[in-house]
Amino acid sequence: MLLRNEFKYAFSQPLLVIMLLISTIACSILGLGALEAGASQQDALQVLSLIQMLILPIMVVISVVTLFLRDVNSNMHELIEATPLKKSKHSCLRFVVHISCVFIPFMISVLLISIQHFAGSEAIEVIVFGLFGLVLPNLIALSSIVILVAIYSSSTFTAYAFTALLAVGYMVLGSALGFPFLSGSAVVSQALYEVMIWFDPFGTTPLLHNGATELLNGTMVINRLMLIGLSIVIVVITLKVQIQSTGAKKKKKTSSSKKVAVTLFNASTPFTAMVLSSLSHILRNRVNQIILLLWAGIATNEVMTGLHSTMQVGAYKSSSLDAINFIASDVLLAFGSITVAMWSCLICWNEKKRGFDEIIATMPTSNSLRLLAQMTSLCVLVGVLILNAAMASLSAELLFNTEIELSQYVSQFAVASIPLLLLSVMFVLIHHLVTSPVKAGAIILAILIVKFTPITSSLGLTHLLWNIAGSPMQEATHFWGFGGSTFVLLSFVAFWLMVIACLYSFAIIRSHRGTGLVNQQPKSRFKSAYVLIVISAFYAFCIHQTLTSEKPLTYVAQQQDWQVYYEKTYRNWAQQPQPELVHIGSEVDIYPAIGSVNITAAYTLVNQSNSNIEQVLIGRYGSYKSWQVQQNAQFTILEDDYGQQAILDLSKPLAPGESLDVNMTVDYQQPSLWPVSTNLVVEPSFTNILTERFLPHVGYQAHFELQDKSARKRYSLGEASTLFNPQRHLSYSSVISTDASHVVISQGKKKAWQQNNRNYFLFESTSNKGVNFIWSSIPKASEIDGTINANVALYLPSHYEDSEQVLTVISELSKRITKELGMALLSPMHIIASPRIHEKIRDVPEVALYDFDSLVRHLSVNNDKLHLVYRYLVPSFVKQLLWSNQLELPDMLTKFLQGHVLLSTVEQQFGLDARKEVVGHTMKQLKLQTLNMVQHSKRTAHVEEQLITLDSILLIQALEELVGKAQLKEMLFKQLEQPSSFTKKGFMQTLINENADSQQQIELAFSKFSKNTSQL
Repeated sequence: MLLRNEFKYAFSQPLLVIMLLISTIACSILGLGALEAGASQQDALQVLSLIQMLILPIMVVISVVTLFLRDVNSNMHELIEATPLKKSKHSCLRFVVHISCVFIPFMISVLLISIQHFAGSEAIEVIVFGLFGLVLPNLIALSSIVILVAIYSSSTFTAYAFTALLAVGYMVLGSALGFPFLSGSAVVSQALYEVMIWFDPFGTTPLLHNGATELLNGTMVINRLMLIGLSIVIVVITLKVQIQSTGAKKKKKTSSSKKVAVTLFNASTPFTAMVLSSLSHILRNRVNQIILLLWAGIATNEVMTGLHSTMQVGAYKSSSLDAINFIASDVLLAFGSITVAMWSCLICWNEKKRGFDEIIATMPTSNSLRLLAQMTSLCVLVGVLILNAAMASLSAELLFNTEIELSQYVSQFAVASIPLLLLSVMFVLIHHLVTSPVKAGAIILAILIVKFTPITSSLGLTHLLWNIAGSPMQEATHFWGFGGSTFVLLSFVAFWLMVIACLYSFAIIRSHRGTGLVNQQPKSRFKSAYVLIVISAFYAFCIHQTLTSEKPLTYVAQQQDWQVYYEKTYRNWAQQPQPELVHIGSEVDIYPAIGSVNITAAYTLVNQSNSNIEQVLIGRYGSYKSWQVQQNAQFTILEDDYGQQAILDLSKPLAPGESLDVNMTVDYQQPSLWPVSTNLVVEPSFTNILTERFLPHVGYQAHFELQDKSARKRYSLGEASTLFNPQRHLSYSSVISTDASHVVISQGKKKAWQQNNRNYFLFESTSNKGVNFIWSSIPKASEIDGTINANVALYLPSHYEDSEQVLTVISELSKRITKELGMALLSPMHIIASPRIHEKIRDVPEVALYDFDSLVRHLSVNNDKLHLVYRYLVPSFVKQLLWSNQLELPDMLTKFLQGHVLLSTVEQQFGLDARKEVVGHTMKQLKLQTLNMVQHSKRTAHVEEQLITLDSILLIQALEELVGKAQLKEMLFKQLEQPSSFTKKGFMQTLINENADSQQQIELAFSKFSKNTSQL
């Protein structure tokens, strides 16, 4: 009977019923929408983990507040306490109702997922493990913690605030543990990862770590048992906690009201009075004080951890810019947005909570003044958060003795505060337009979910306007500050200011003034608001048009659709003979000041097959549209505008050995609303065009195909092509012009002249070797004068003051490597400092782009960790030496040489201890990369390259210990005499033949060599 009454009460509460309906729909949509055909059990459980992370905290706190604080909120607590029903029984009944209500949406979601994607025993395993291995223990544990906090504080706000912070904290933790469903996540600490395998409160880490091999194992069982044990302890503690008496709460309210009254009396103006009242209400609240202290701790920890980790990998000149970047672009925005959402609710509904909302509403203050006061209050609180973060960052900098630049604190935190200020104003306006705090909270929650979770991207919606009240602003860099995305910020901020203006124009007319009562107004009063809506809609349309014109394949879904279309339409061309591209002639006009490039390209194609060719396919990736094949009497052109392909229908078949000339124009304009990419950027301070990805391709391109296996099943594509296009072997001739203040860097023999106040350069190839073209236009002031090597040139930003240090380091390294390999650098090598490069160095023959922030700035003879930076420099120099001596080695042999030269160079220059530290660092990096691959269950070309490089260093270290450094060097260099015959197995056998006594150890060393080398 009592249990039935509890259920009746629960289902009579509109908020709880709405929460159940919305949660059920959301869980089902996420569960079915995120999984594709052919999904595994592991995929299903990962989706379930994501659903829990997003929805479970919300459901739990709403249910707990509704069921466990109803007596306090209705002033019935003392009466309930006087009934003969035991507190333990009373609490257990409500706990059962609470668990049942929250469990229902997850049960429906898991059942739908199992029915849709699995059958038989697999479906049963997903249902049983998903519901009773993951959801139920997590639900019980989270509920017990939230109930304890709610009962102890007797405060609805405290319960909501604590749960929000708990949810955000776990998301931050998940990012550091490499959860694949969190964008940008990666394992940052092996020690933390190993601890969380056992102690992850949601069980996500052990689930991902064990993979698809077994759902239930020792670590998962122990993790679940510990969680249940913790829940029991918390429940026992909760039963002993007494809810604060109603009388005490009233007394506290009265006292608080008096304080506010004093504040109001002392204020000089109504505006000041309202601002001070709101600030007093927030800052005197103990929960908010704890939030501010917690934020200070989080910010300090983030900065200290970030600075420590960068110094451990060779960072030398960390500064305020680096320290602030650790919190300004992500942690501050996420934590601040949630905190601002809670504070906006407290400020806007404070009078109603205290019971004198209607009295305040009748005061002779205009809606606009009231709105401005509350928006000002929230903006001041944002300033408090920013100040807190700044003090935390400054403290960490003082501790780590970095270069403190106060100007960076002003500029970076000013930019970081813009989205928070926009959100603050927006949230206040929403609270004034919506007549219920619950409805307003739901709208704000939806905004935060869209802004911070991967829901939109999982649906294929990657439009930049989904970043509500924000912009795709990139982190500040030492290379060019915010120069890569300043205009992007201004454009999007202007749009959100228009949205806020629309909301404000409605709110000043229709505001309920904190009463929650509907304020009906004649439609004629909203004329200005409607005009603003039309203007905002037009501006949004203009932004959308610009975004789609600059990147036609805007959404992930559009990119996949294009890849599917390309493969279905043109895959038959993979079996058709196509001519080989043997020469590219080009005239390139670069205009860095306006971000524009105009190219006229002449392709020479030769039929190297044994059959006639009647049609030729030429095309580009779907997002590049500004190009055109010029008409020619030798062929007619069939254009595919959507596919961005052109079929040349030859008037006369191209016989074997015959050639065909194809001329085309290619234009490029630097996008104004998309962040820059170092592969393709045209800016006054740095211009770089990696033509391998930019110029049109001849024939079918396998790398255009959709690679995701589950997506391929969904589109019925079958297996992806395994034949990847080999590297082009061709000659080239490029005439490149640029502004008078710039120089052009590319490959080949160079000739320079001036014409029409522009600098012209002619680059011609010296051989028909495989090459990736690169065209860079760099300010003349970037070229560093000094002696490195007759063929080595260095280009650094003109504002960098320690160029001599970089020059010294590279000069010394160049001498040591050429001596170690016994080779001279026969062709030019241009080292260009670049904006952010994920892999730190990007190499093409004769040109190496070095990341300025994470690499170049740390090249100093005073850097105690310089040997760790060599881990990136040495492989690049070795690769350039091999290219310059026209040695085409198997990739595996190149990796072995790079590993040997790295360890040898570090030992000679820095000593044996430095060598050991490089090996230790390599082992740590390899473990972290491997863990990330386990978490994300996929690899990219960049990750593949990294893993093989790390593995090679460790293998060389092991072999040198077994056969000796001199012998291994001799045997490696022997392989250079006939590189085409090199194989890993053959090299291992050669070592065994020379060292028969160490056969077992050599075989063991190679067996430990990662399976990541299999594709090489």
